[in-house]
Amino acid sequence: MRSARPYARLNDTGVHVRIVQTKLGVRPVSGFFGAKTLAAVKAYQQRLGLRPTGVVEGWTAYRLGVGPNPSPKPVKPVAPAPPYAKPGDSGARVVAVQSRLGVKPVSGFYGTRTTAAVRAYQAHAHLPVTGIVDHTTAVRLGLVRS
Repeated sequence: MRSARPYARLNDTGVHVRIVQTKLGVRPVSGFFGAKTLAAVKAYQQRLGLRPTGVVEGWTAYRLGVGPNPSPKPVKPVAPAPPYAKPGDSGARVVAVQSRLGVKPVSGFYGTRTTAAVRAYQAHAHLPVTGIVDHTTAVRLGLVRS
């Protein structure tokens, strides 16, 4: 994403130009972006392997320390929610799963019968068949809200 206005470009005046001139060693530091500053910016861009446009924006501004990193920030993957219930679990959540799926007896222990019932439900509901009551399965069973 490009910013609407470059940090500094030909014929600009002001503090931004002074900063660029100082960083690039342009003398005198006049605050006017003329031919001397343009040549210094282009030479700097060439040294960095950038396209020598003479405009201080994007990577040029970033490398000079006057602009943000133009690369998009990496998206951190969201950790999956812990399962609602899984084999080996026991307690109220397992009782809720067993009751919802008609597992008999309702023992509160997530064993082979509960796993088989969950797998069958997942297959019938066109969900990934894992035998684990993940968030999506729990929502479809009406055990949690989305």
